[in-house]
Amino acid sequence: MDYKDWIQNRAEELAEEQYGKEFYDLPENIRASVYNQAYNDRIDYEATKIDAAYDRWKDKQLGIG
Repeated sequence: MDYKDWIQNRAEELAEEQYGKEFYDLPENIRASVYNQAYNDRIDYEATKIDAAYDRWKDKQLGIG
């Protein structure tokens, strides 16, 4: 799944969780807000993966892992 699909799927989940509606049934301004939240969730997801990879590398360099 590419990042665009991930964000769209997340936006659909958020629309259901927060508003009890399908993403495209929301007003345009709410859709934009939900999509931005999904986009930010993707950034957080990727940052977490990068941090974990860095921590594994650092532990390996220090002989911990």
